[in-house]
Amino acid sequence: MDMETFNFVDMDGVIANVSEGLQTSLGLPIVPPTDYNWCADLVDWSLLNAGFWEGLPVYEDTLIEMQSLENTIILTHCFSVDAIIGKRKWLDRYWPGIEMINLADKWLIAGPGRCLWDDYPVQIEQWNEAGGMGILIERAWNRGTAKVEK
Repeated sequence: MDMETFNFVDMDGVIANVSEGLQTSLGLPIVPPTDYNWCADLVDWSLLNAGFWEGLPVYEDTLIEMQSLENTIILTHCFSVDAIIGKRKWLDRYWPGIEMINLADKWLIAGPGRCLWDDYPVQIEQWNEAGGMGILIERAWNRGTAKVEK
């Protein structure tokens, strides 16, 4: 009997365009460097309000691809209550009814039959090491940076 696969999809950088949101809202550089942490020192994530998260632009092609998967759950890290509220509203607009889990250490729920779709190479590597299958969503800041299973 085949094991059922569950798909855990990251939100920020995968289906929601945080880079563009930060550039528009905070005036950060228009073209981020290839370093994943291009804005880590420039942003206090806990200070971003619910409206910021709710108003993020969508990566339409990636959203459509992720919506075609079965047994899908959003697995995202929320830095504040405002992030939880804003991300939920964003999902209600673009992906109504999808379940959302808030977890920083995503690898804690990895395992056989569990696939993580994420743009952060460290999350993918930790997920794979914990027995899951990680798929890196390629973005400008992560090209060629992770060993992923396909």
